[in-house]
Amino acid sequence: MEFEEFAGDRDGRLPVVVTGADLPGGLGIARALRDEGTPVYGLALDPASPCCRSSSWTDVLPVREDSVSGWLRALTELSTRHPRQVLMISQDTVVEIVARHAQQLSGRYAFVLPDPGTVRTLGHKTAFATWAREHGFPIPRTEVVCGERELTEALDRLTFPVVVKPDLRNGRWSAASGRTKAHVLHSPEAVSAIPFPLFEVSDRYVVQEWIDGGDADVRFCLLYRDRDGRELGYRTGRKLLQWPVGTGNTAVCTTTDDPELHRLARELFDRAGLVGLASLEVKRDRRDGRYYVTEPTVGRPNLQSNVAAAAGVNLIAMAYRDACGAPAVPVGRTRPAIWLSESNVPPALVCSVARRQLDLAGIGRAVLRCRGLMLAYAGRHDLRPAVAMLAGKARAFLPARFRKGNGQRPGSTPAAAGVSQVHGPGPAAPARPAPEASGASALTV
Repeated sequence: MEFEEFAGDRDGRLPVVVTGADLPGGLGIARALRDEGTPVYGLALDPASPCCRSSSWTDVLPVREDSVSGWLRALTELSTRHPRQVLMISQDTVVEIVARHAQQLSGRYAFVLPDPGTVRTLGHKTAFATWAREHGFPIPRTEVVCGERELTEALDRLTFPVVVKPDLRNGRWSAASGRTKAHVLHSPEAVSAIPFPLFEVSDRYVVQEWIDGGDADVRFCLLYRDRDGRELGYRTGRKLLQWPVGTGNTAVCTTTDDPELHRLARELFDRAGLVGLASLEVKRDRRDGRYYVTEPTVGRPNLQSNVAAAAGVNLIAMAYRDACGAPAVPVGRTRPAIWLSESNVPPALVCSVARRQLDLAGIGRAVLRCRGLMLAYAGRHDLRPAVAMLAGKARAFLPARFRKGNGQRPGSTPAAAGVSQVHGPGPAAPARPAPEASGASALTV
């Protein structure tokens, strides 16, 4: 399709390029833009992914190398299709790549991102822990460690259980830890059971005390701040189920009306000078009833961000229109909504029931009040991603002799004694070292 054939450009709207088309987050971006009437191109490390089967894509192109140079090459090649396109990102490491190379990409792409210093401060766990503590934002008791000795000393000071997280989940972490995104330790001795040398994979970690509570105590605030830092829309919500239970990604969530959480998110992002898409995740501690910040997300939507669209607040469409200078999406009357991941719900339900941790009353209330629903894979008139995902799950249950290979996922590591593993999305692009924080000026191109 030639650029001149796209009628939407006459009112300022541009074609869109979405990174991570092979991930549910990337697919969620494409679906949130379905009413914009614009071509949507996807970039995917795995073009055979179920998410790439969606009719929401105009085309999906492969990224040949999961690296900084690989992503820049793919973006440069795709930029020749149209004189100018909007860039939407679904992975943390690609947010950092684009922020660091904004000048190189700005001639062909329009996007609204924080500057590299702000991306590093809010996106790197060790930098955020230090920044949040200095500015008085509530976080769990946290130690930043840069070596074995510091880790041992931190474990002596903290109360167990604790969570060990790398500064940034990059290619080295994914190669060593597979889909495991953090390790929960129940004793100092359990660190020796982690099946790889921690400081050969990342040079910095955060070690945080566990916040007492279950899946339904995890809350979030999704929002969009325009190129001038003005909030155009937001929606709060809470998780009902996670997979793995207690520590993982969203399986089911619902919207809420939570002024306290919105106020906390607004104050934090105001202090950081943030622009663009963002979210803040917190957990309510059952012991004192307070919210503690677990992590912010900047420069991209969250996995469950389309729960806001289902509720009548399409944050992704707001981001798209702001990037290309089109009129803002009006926010009408909102409604209660639910978002769920078809792949995460079955194991989360089974495990929650087995552990007697299922919040059946909370789920029941959310279902009864629900007036909007969005799913990770299945969409309106677009079932192919869900069918492909379910077919893949079915093949995984077949006896090994009926499948190619031995069923072992490359790079996967078995769970070790005393260590709980937290699973997340597949390998992310390796990130180059980020510069030191340099204020909060926005990169708006």
